[in-house]
Amino acid sequence: LADGAAWAENAQRDGYRIRTLGGQVESRDSGRIRQLAFTGTGLVAQVRRDGQDYLRFWRWQGDAWLAAVEQPIAGTLLGGSGDLLFVRHGQQLGGYAVDGGAMAELVGLSLADEIRQVQLDGQRLLVLTDKGLEWLQLDDSRLPQLVRRASLALPGRLGFALDGERLVTWTATEATRFKPLLDADGWRLGDATVLAVDGQVQRARFDGELAWLRVSNDLHGDSWQAWRDGERLGALAGERQDLAFTAGRLVSLQLRDGVQQLVVEPLKVAAAPAVTLAAK
Repeated sequence: LADGAAWAENAQRDGYRIRTLGGQVESRDSGRIRQLAFTGTGLVAQVRRDGQDYLRFWRWQGDAWLAAVEQPIAGTLLGGSGDLLFVRHGQQLGGYAVDGGAMAELVGLSLADEIRQVQLDGQRLLVLTDKGLEWLQLDDSRLPQLVRRASLALPGRLGFALDGERLVTWTATEATRFKPLLDADGWRLGDATVLAVDGQVQRARFDGELAWLRVSNDLHGDSWQAWRDGERLGALAGERQDLAFTAGRLVSLQLRDGVQQLVVEPLKVAAAPAVTLAAK
């Protein structure tokens, strides 16, 4: 994102603002933002207004945000890649392609197994079910539609995060790091490394070679643990509800005195061997 970060502010009763570090994208007196994501070419939001959900897409062009393109939807925004926006409705996964001032619906795909998590990775959807991981991708050889490209058996996982050739999955009791391999025989897992997180993983974020895991521990509470390969390098306090990284800065959503705040901090990484991480 050219402006570094974008966020939504919902008014107490009705209305919202969408802002970036460089200014304001939109302000309205009605509606509430339910999801907000950057696609690489613009911002997309799921807006609830008068009992109906809408997608609103603002393209970034010529150092400015263009007027929004809007589409009513049934379901939940998953995110976007370029001009493709993906939506989930129960077991159905689909989406829309932004074309000028309108959106064209993609042919979706239904999965039979219980969906536990969906991650957007470029123009593919990675779907964790109770049986494993499914790789869905857009096939526009006929009609633009989502098709299943590969699958990976990972029963019993509660969550996952993929970044390039790094896959982290977790159950209620442990977290594991894999290197997924895709060859002529399909998708398979490389060597596994168990991460001694000492708690239950809730979510994961990546920053370069670091994997940040939010871990809940009954004795010590929540924290963000930084891992490189199978080595834990340090941790940040758990008051940061979520993290994002941009140009050496840590952007976090924090809850202070019952109010959510967006906090931007410089991120400093000390040299090995005494590696510590601190955000001030």
